[in-house]
Amino acid sequence: MSKRKLAYPSIEDVKRRVANTSIGASTLRGQGGSGLVETAREFLLEKIDLERLSEMPSSQFSRWLDEKTESLMREFQRKCGVENNWGAARKAINIFLENAFYDRFLAAEYDLDKLEDILEIPLDSNVVSKLCDQSNKFKKFKQFKIKTLKPDDSRELQERAKEIAKHERTSRIYLDLKYWRAKKQRDE
Repeated sequence: MSKRKLAYPSIEDVKRRVANTSIGASTLRGQGGSGLVETAREFLLEKIDLERLSEMPSSQFSRWLDEKTESLMREFQRKCGVENNWGAARKAINIFLENAFYDRFLAAEYDLDKLEDILEIPLDSNVVSKLCDQSNKFKKFKQFKIKTLKPDDSRELQERAKEIAKHERTSRIYLDLKYWRAKKQRDE
């Protein structure tokens, strides 16, 4: 007797789910006006082309990510009245890309495993605290807030993540699995 195969969900439905579960109220809490979550979700669905991203040479990823971050930041300003919150825009995009990378349907459809070594670790206060734990060089990030994150600081923190990942023989995207809410979970 043959086993019946179930139909897979549409890739657009999967992408919508990943966008919706990636960006919740806590993701952008304290980042400014109302409507940020919905604006971010719409942007991710409409402006992040995973097929194009998977075909892009890795050397172009940083420039692409910067352009998308600036674009989402402008959407936050236009739709929500939130000015110059580069950090919230970058965080939203990076969390979405991370979750798409981990999703089996999106990863298979768009060959996202190619992104393993170029994806950034999504920054938040817990992650930054862990990145900077063992280095006096990063004391300036002691009072880190995503709302005030600027591109140069983000690059510095991402380089720090690369150093740690190299030392741990992994990719920086995987550090998020260890660092995200690490302190909160230890305290519970």
